[in-house]
Amino acid sequence: RFLLPVSKGSIVEITGIVSKIGSARIKVQVEVMVENKKSGKQDKAIEADFWFAAIDENQNPIRIILTEKQEIANN
Repeated sequence: RFLLPVSKGSIVEITGIVSKIGSARIKVQVEVMVENKKSGKQDKAIEADFWFAAIDENQNPIRIILTEKQEIANN
């Protein structure tokens, strides 16, 4: 979702967090903050969810294998 315009030459900060791990897909929530050059204040300009799928060499979904530590963090 586009919330504010981002002009050429703007300073931006992009952050993402893994918000869901499924059997073959991972959801990453991303935010883009744009900095006001005069005040230094940051405002959210863009927010989006990205889904990444694990696939094999034939483009078929493959299962994501988590370590025990990753499983704990996912719950």
